[in-house]
Amino acid sequence: MAHYAVVGAGDEVVAAGTSEVLDGGRLIVDLGGRLAPGAYRVLLALALNGNLVNPEVKVIPYRVAE
Repeated sequence: MAHYAVVGAGDEVVAAGTSEVLDGGRLIVDLGGRLAPGAYRVLLALALNGNLVNPEVKVIPYRVAE
């Protein structure tokens, strides 16, 4: 399971949630249609077997085109 938060240009959280959607060996976080055009950062943490003790968090730049 992936836990995610999406942070906008003003450092506000604009979306957050979890995803268990799999596509083959990939975990999918579908943000389609949920964000206005602009630049964001997506923070991702994997919960292996439900364990979120000291997770490694990845920050991924994300842009929604106009």
